[in-house]
Amino acid sequence: MKFKMIILLLLTGSILFSNSNNFIEKSRKNWPNITMINKIQFIDHTYAPDYPGCSFLIDIGDEILAVTCKHSLWTGKNDKMNNISLNSQVKEWRMQLKNDSTQYIIVDKLINENTSEPISEWNTDKDYLIFTIKENHSNIQPLQLNNKPLEKNEKLYTIGWSFRDKDVPQQLYISNFVKYHENAILVQDSVRQNLAGASGSPVINSKGKLSGIVSTWKFDNATKNWFPAPCSIDYLIEILFDYWLKKNDKPKTIDSFNKFTSQYSHNNSGNFYISDNLFINIFFNDWYDKNKVQYPDDDDFEKWQKEISKEFNQQIELSSEFETQLHFNSWINKYLESNSTFDSLDEIQVTWQQLAQCSESLSQLKEHTKAIEIMDYTVKRFPNFGQVYYFRGEVYRKINNIPKAIADYKTCLKKYQGYPFAEEKLKELSK
Repeated sequence: MKFKMIILLLLTGSILFSNSNNFIEKSRKNWPNITMINKIQFIDHTYAPDYPGCSFLIDIGDEILAVTCKHSLWTGKNDKMNNISLNSQVKEWRMQLKNDSTQYIIVDKLINENTSEPISEWNTDKDYLIFTIKENHSNIQPLQLNNKPLEKNEKLYTIGWSFRDKDVPQQLYISNFVKYHENAILVQDSVRQNLAGASGSPVINSKGKLSGIVSTWKFDNATKNWFPAPCSIDYLIEILFDYWLKKNDKPKTIDSFNKFTSQYSHNNSGNFYISDNLFINIFFNDWYDKNKVQYPDDDDFEKWQKEISKEFNQQIELSSEFETQLHFNSWINKYLESNSTFDSLDEIQVTWQQLAQCSESLSQLKEHTKAIEIMDYTVKRFPNFGQVYYFRGEVYRKINNIPKAIADYKTCLKKYQGYPFAEEKLKELSK
């Protein structure tokens, strides 16, 4: 099943950003300050350990916003913070230069606060936290969003600090674009490097435009290789659109999306890149929520496609990853009706993350037996990934089988030392 995307905004074309102030073309010593580190103080006057990731600013035309990665909350939280919400626990969230603490900003409101989204492994799927700014005491240069798709082998630049970079000016790491992967971009580092600690750093293209944020690693089924996988700007744009809708009291429609992009283009002398994946995130996800579809499959997607085609001549070309998810959802629907087997699942190029997310959702629906069956299959198929034992342990914990839960958490930590969620659960169960 293949679809071709035809969006009015793309047919009319995008105005290119001006390159007259492109700092990439300058000597590195003349680059502006772009990246900061996070310093989080809680209401009890304690601080988050070390620094939980990097951060930067974006210019959306009529406002400057502060950005960091969502998974900074994995370590940058206290015991009372469990969801993507500051939960009145943060006294001050400061972003500052690592080598000059006099250059800083203080954030205000978390725009994409979501009390229903737990702090979890899945935060890296849409790995942005976006804040309004309360105070700005810095000369940090805000970035603008990339306005065109990345091309294979295009050079990308990560600006920030890893843990091994001490109090030095912002560092530069170079990579090459490989491919888009749903909400991520897969890249190949120019040289092998350990970017632990650089999470939240901006990834920019040769025009100095924001193309992603340092997030995680992902496995590519097509090449059977692992790649560093910064989050693309898709989810960032999704949140900016929601922010615009609230400010302008507009409903979420294709027409309002066109108005949003038109206003952005006017304010920034150019538009951002609109991907097929972005359109699916914004509109298809809403469609299946409204239609109360738990696991949307190929048939559901075709129904949605037909509906929007009646009024808009828009078709979507699916990524192989999204097609796999639709096929997997079809298997899940049959599995819940006892009409599919795990042997048939072997034929689908499903990832351990998709299986674990399925198990987690089944467990939330009180389908604990099926959730454990899914995780038993996942452990057999992906025995070397520590996280799969954690997620099976979570199901056991929910049905109060504490010995098996503890055993799985410990196995997880043997295979993935320091995995924060397993450590946290073991700490809780030892009280």
